[in-house]
Amino acid sequence: MKRFCPGAFQYAVIRIDPVAMVEHFNDPVATAEARALGTRKYLVYLDAIKLHGTASWESKVSICRFQPTPDPSNGITSDMAIPIYPNTRHPAGRASIESETPFPFSNCYFWLGTTVEVRIRRKVDMYDDSRAVKLSAMQHVRIELGFSNDFQQLHSFRQRQLSTAPPKVNLVQKGGNVIANLQPSRRVPVPLPQSTSSSQESRLSSPSGRAKARDNNITLVAGSEIDFQRCDSPAHDPPQYDPDVEAIFRMDIFGLAHDDAAEYLPLVDLWFELTEHLSADTIPNPLDFLAECDAIGRIIREARARSPHVPAPLRNEDGLSIMSEFSTEDSEFDAGSSSGAMACPAQHVVTQSPTNTSIPASETPDANAKPVC
Repeated sequence: MKRFCPGAFQYAVIRIDPVAMVEHFNDPVATAEARALGTRKYLVYLDAIKLHGTASWESKVSICRFQPTPDPSNGITSDMAIPIYPNTRHPAGRASIESETPFPFSNCYFWLGTTVEVRIRRKVDMYDDSRAVKLSAMQHVRIELGFSNDFQQLHSFRQRQLSTAPPKVNLVQKGGNVIANLQPSRRVPVPLPQSTSSSQESRLSSPSGRAKARDNNITLVAGSEIDFQRCDSPAHDPPQYDPDVEAIFRMDIFGLAHDDAAEYLPLVDLWFELTEHLSADTIPNPLDFLAECDAIGRIIREARARSPHVPAPLRNEDGLSIMSEFSTEDSEFDAGSSSGAMACPAQHVVTQSPTNTSIPASETPDANAKPVC
């Protein structure tokens, strides 16, 4: 089925487009650095889709791979994962997540805390998910339940660290005297055990605080009535406005035409044909994706520092609509994902950058698409 936007509860392949993420700056330095940044394709699970514009859609995605390596310093154990059927191997015998159609790889797991928020670029020819591997709503809920004990365990680990860590002493000079500023040490940020939205953690962090969470976005889940009515709708022509109204929109007096947070979210291309882009032995490590996010985040922050007055990317492709016709409701339809709400082990410090790889133009899903800027 062809959809205007990709539906949730499906596996997909994504790749960051760093050049498109800095196009709105028109900054030769940022463009050159982004072009030199190698990005890879990653296996993900679409946890939820948020519609707040027509140029791209925000999505919470869980990055999948083989069994994670234990990280005792951060409280991560090898059993903090859920196998994806046909893989049935798990240290504690945890049941596999089974898809409605066969999953092609036999060595994959959901990792705890590897969910990030991205922007999925619009495709002119729509998204065809007829070959997508999908989960039922019940299997999606099983992912949430499967990680509940792990979150409790990590929360307890953090509390033990906070209670045993000595206070951190900072020397502060005041009035010519050096005084001690005592602060408790927070060594390991670990997600709380309850289901809570923390998409802010998975954004490319901005010191200016631009990446602010928006609570009024509509989140679509697979199978919902709105999902079929809106995502399956064909692309609409830009609405026609009265000249006076159009002039007011172009003035953007309310500051709503541009999405201040968007430039700090990874802009990705997406494919549903898993085996055409990945094989069982070429699925990258989720931490490599975080390294790519760190790299493009640094480029964007430096470009923003050089050009603080450049507008953020447009919310809608026509540049006029204050709000998309897809965002006329204030309610949020969410799958209630605790796995989607938790930050990646950002928490795991990535010291190596991924291998630089060129992106063949033939693999770009929509070479003629308008740039997101």
